[in-house]
Amino acid sequence: MYCTAFDISNNKIASLPHFHLDKEMNQCAEFILRTMQSNENRRRRFENVPLTTFDCENFEQIIKDFLDDLPEIDIDVTDENSEHGFINVGVYNPKYLTEYDVIVNNAKSVDIEHDGKKIGTAKSFEDAAEDLAKHFMDEYMSGKYNKNN
Repeated sequence: MYCTAFDISNNKIASLPHFHLDKEMNQCAEFILRTMQSNENRRRRFENVPLTTFDCENFEQIIKDFLDDLPEIDIDVTDENSEHGFINVGVYNPKYLTEYDVIVNNAKSVDIEHDGKKIGTAKSFEDAAEDLAKHFMDEYMSGKYNKNN
C-alpha cells in the first residue's frame, strides 16, 4: 500500500512509501497524524459519510411520503457524489422548481442548504429528508416564492 496526502488544490504534501497493510498499519497512522499536525494551519477537506444507493432511494421516498398530498410533485435525487456524503435534491411541480444540497457530516449531523445558504442541520439522514420536505412546504407551498419572481 501507499499513502499520499494532498492539499485542497490537489498538490502533493507528503507521501509514505510502500508499506504492508497488515504489518505496518501503525506506521501509516503515524504518518497521517504527523502530516496533519505539520499542516494544521491549512484548511482541510474531510471526506464525509459515504451514502449508498439504498440511502439515496430511502431519502427520496421519505420526501415523497411527506409530500404525497401535493399534486404533481416530482422528486429527483442526484447521487453522483453520494460516496462523499453529498446529494442534490430537486423538487418539481408545474409551478415551482427548486433544489437542495444535503451534506452528511457524520452519523449525527446532516446539513441542508438551499440557494447556497444553510437552512438547517438535522440529527439524522432521515430527519434531514423530513426537514427538507417541511422547508419546501413552508417556503414554496405557502406562496413565499412565485415562479415569476
